[in-house]
Amino acid sequence: MLSMLFLQLATAEPLTCSLSETAMINPDASKYYVRGDLVNLRRGPSTESKIKAEIRLGTEVQVGACEKEETIGGKEGCWHKVSLTDNNKKRKGYLFSTAITDCRIEGDFDADGVDEYVFYSLKNETELQLRIQDPNAKPSVFWGDVRLVPHFWRAELSVYPAEKAGQDLLMIGQGIEHYGYTSREDFYSFHPERGLKEALQTYEFSDSPAYSKQSAQFIPNGKVIFTQVGDEENEEATEEILCFEQGVYAVCPPEYKLYQRFRIIEEGNRAVIASNLAKDPDIEIPEAGRTIGLEEMNRAVAEITSMGPDGSYFQISSDEWWVLPAEGLPIQVNAVRYYHAIWSCMEDEDLYGVEFDIPDGVQALLVVHGPPPAVWYRSQPVEPEPTEEELQYEEEKKRIVAQMEAAVNKQYPEENPKVTAQKSDSGWLGLAIWCCPDPGKPLNEEGYLDEEYEYAVSVVLSTTGEITVGELFLERVYEEPEEIIQLDIDGDGKKEVFWLGECDVLNWTKEDGDRQLLWTKGGCCGC
Repeated sequence: MLSMLFLQLATAEPLTCSLSETAMINPDASKYYVRGDLVNLRRGPSTESKIKAEIRLGTEVQVGACEKEETIGGKEGCWHKVSLTDNNKKRKGYLFSTAITDCRIEGDFDADGVDEYVFYSLKNETELQLRIQDPNAKPSVFWGDVRLVPHFWRAELSVYPAEKAGQDLLMIGQGIEHYGYTSREDFYSFHPERGLKEALQTYEFSDSPAYSKQSAQFIPNGKVIFTQVGDEENEEATEEILCFEQGVYAVCPPEYKLYQRFRIIEEGNRAVIASNLAKDPDIEIPEAGRTIGLEEMNRAVAEITSMGPDGSYFQISSDEWWVLPAEGLPIQVNAVRYYHAIWSCMEDEDLYGVEFDIPDGVQALLVVHGPPPAVWYRSQPVEPEPTEEELQYEEEKKRIVAQMEAAVNKQYPEENPKVTAQKSDSGWLGLAIWCCPDPGKPLNEEGYLDEEYEYAVSVVLSTTGEITVGELFLERVYEEPEEIIQLDIDGDGKKEVFWLGECDVLNWTKEDGDRQLLWTKGGCCGC
């Protein structure tokens, strides 16, 4: 029984090669290739036979039936009669089966616009040799050995595409039943100037009570959100964003800066981040709407923004801009121009801005210059199920509100008040509100009120169960902001509430009630 290894061609795209043992090359393959470089093509089925030519890695061959079984270099295989084209010359001869494969992995790993071809051979149970043919490089053949985990039951080589990772990567995935491992994925990069490099490794290891896991969420801009879960002594997951540099993923420097005093003004598919700058005798104020260069823009930005903790001003160093949309992942946008204009509704102030192309249907919540923070790529937190204590509180609150409404209706019949209540150390505190103090009604007999008001009374339920309704007073009605979306944008695990207030100003609110101006939709002088 022959024990030669062969790589079965999978039909899934991108191309995947699965490693398995068999005594024959795959007879159903549509194409075969030479998997070694400068392989001896012989006149007959023997190592003693005369060498006709040395065949380069990746050469396509037509393979005939097995003509002679033999063991060479400790590997049992078979001599096949083959035909091929070498340097535009047709040749025929014999190749040993371990030099033939039906699997070729293709990918533009060095991003030069020309695909490289990858072949491999299993040297032993723990070592795989990758052989890379780069038609656009001299020399054109590269070699690299990679380690495998022993006792794998599945091993596959495939391409992890640039559409997902930002660049094509070679991926070796293993399913393992040994030493506690359950799976492992190794990602490799290639470039002719640095060769083959292991860029990243993910795995899951479980050997009770020990457990550890490394996982990666690839981002199309060439970065990775890398998560590690420790053993029983460190069950907390750690997360960091990695950048692809010189063929490997390493911790990114803190490159992004969030605008603090800028706001976004939207008009159709255009958006502007801008800030008002009071006149300064050292800064010339040109005619409105003038396109300016990056140097002038940076000088203006230095005047507008605060100095950073390192003592430097924020500077625009490139045209890499990203927006956080109301839905979906961050989107890179183009800076159309940097410009200066006089703000039409405030003649003594300038406006410096960056104009962007925003895709149709995208609502930009935030803009950053440079790579966006990792938190923008995280899954949004799931609202936890209410606890039994919280459910009991809500049930009690409903009962208390009903009692308060009944007490107010008894004193002010037919008013149908809206009651809100919360628990305190002294019992329950409530407020009842109803409409409306029109002219001639109590507290507005003379009709002097020119704003919209509502009637209100305080309601107290003491710890002894006694309900007290307070004196009638007027409560001014403020327009409630329109809540438009909830997102966790700062990574604290809690969703911030984005809402529209007066003048279409977009704000976000944290649980402590702090509101931060983010964005105005424009067309609102003096708001």
